[in-house]
Amino acid sequence: MPDKGFLKWVDDSVALEYTDEGRVIVSTDDTYITLPLNELRDFLEEIDADSAMPPGGLQPLQQYYEFKVHRPARLTGKARQKILARLKSFKTEDLIASIDGFSDDEWQMAHNRHRGLAWFFHSDDRTEEFLNLLKAPLQHEAVDESKCPHCKRTMAKKLFPEGSNIDRRWWDQPVLHCDGCHYCRAVSAEKTALAS
Repeated sequence: MPDKGFLKWVDDSVALEYTDEGRVIVSTDDTYITLPLNELRDFLEEIDADSAMPPGGLQPLQQYYEFKVHRPARLTGKARQKILARLKSFKTEDLIASIDGFSDDEWQMAHNRHRGLAWFFHSDDRTEEFLNLLKAPLQHEAVDESKCPHCKRTMAKKLFPEGSNIDRRWWDQPVLHCDGCHYCRAVSAEKTALAS
């Protein structure tokens, strides 16, 4: 390992500075991050012309994820790699929109919010899925409200008494409940009145 303070330029925009704790500071343009030395190779492979670091580095994405989805969210080496890989296919604004789509979905928040940044940005397909959650159905599309939005099973109207093995916010009110994934949605007052 090079001596502490040794500075090496990888190319015009990336510099490495080694520390005595077995870590390396990677500087790109006006941002820098500190990595364990064993994660350096994987990180450098992700930096190329197609995946430029967004302004301000990756911290703004991490902070927005923490604000909307789950705190704390660690920006691990694997999370850095996944985010940089997504930036090859998506704009930063698209990644922010995917966080919005995910956080607006009750089922995703209930079942997946704890999984972390590396899971969230795992693949382009997953990012696209979360972006699609944000997009409302077209005006001419009919939405079958009796179908679960997650597993597409037919949901049944149920009334769970207080003390039931379900989130207490659903106790003693009519809900649509999916027996497959246990997604719940309140039955609106208008629809309840019309059905009576």
